[in-house]
Amino acid sequence: MTNRTFNRLTFALTDAYDQPFHETFGESFFRLSIDGAEWSIDEQQANGNLHWITIWFGEDRSEADIRLSTRLNDGWGIRAALVAPVPLPGAGLLMLAGLGGLAAVGRRRAKAQD
Repeated sequence: MTNRTFNRLTFALTDAYDQPFHETFGESFFRLSIDGAEWSIDEQQANGNLHWITIWFGEDRSEADIRLSTRLNDGWGIRAALVAPVPLPGAGLLMLAGLGGLAAVGRRRAKAQD
């Protein structure tokens, strides 16, 4: 297995810091920490809020320590997709084989009709 690297991480963050102050739990919050750097949402957001976040690391890396935190009972969600690169030589060969197969079936049908 090859060691894949990345230089950025992109995801959609939903419903972060949408809870009001609570007598027991205090003020809500949302924090994102990466390698000592921190990003936070500083004020209450509307329910259903959406933040599109891109973290650019500035260099290729194979792993990252990312921490997300919030107040107890203030939920949030991340919608993310990992897209692996498609090796073009392999994909091209498969496409050519499929087209060749379709051409062969077409010729066979044309001969059968003659």
